[in-house]
Amino acid sequence: MPVIRAVTMLAAAVMAGNVSQDAAIAAPAAASVAPVVNDGRADFDFIDGRWKVANRRLKKSGTNDWYSFEMDYEGWTAMGGRADFDHMYGPLNGQYFEGVAVRTFNPATKDWTIYWMAIRDPEMTEQVRGHFDGNVGTFISTDRKTRFIWRKLGPDRAHWEQAVPLPDGRWETNWTMDFRRVGGHLAKP
Repeated sequence: MPVIRAVTMLAAAVMAGNVSQDAAIAAPAAASVAPVVNDGRADFDFIDGRWKVANRRLKKSGTNDWYSFEMDYEGWTAMGGRADFDHMYGPLNGQYFEGVAVRTFNPATKDWTIYWMAIRDPEMTEQVRGHFDGNVGTFISTDRKTRFIWRKLGPDRAHWEQAVPLPDGRWETNWTMDFRRVGGHLAKP
């Protein structure tokens, strides 16, 4: 019920003698405080803002040979925490790169689904599903060929990694991103 309507009803109840003045004073404050929902929908709220991202991609499976590059990144939360999206962009191997991720939260399963689209492959596809346990989120594709791990490292740092399965069942990390916050939004989309 809107707060103004509740206050009007309480005032009428006080005048009729059905509610004490002390109860009437306390009620609007209690009515205006929304309950805190801690079901997982706020798990990606940390990504809101602008970041510099240090990327490392594995050149060849089974080696420790990586190439590194930096990208700009901006993330937004939406729909009361049930969705968020981000935009990563910058030079990559002498060409402009741009990618967009959309994450949606299902309150029934408490899982996030992550979708990805890049400028070179402009089709939005589901990548992985999963959830956070504390500050670590684990997300695996339905075909079990990709795993993402997100780590919240504080208000201004985060880490992401992608891994693929090896024939022996172990996961091989082939891409990492270390996030460093650089500020708020340039513009809300």
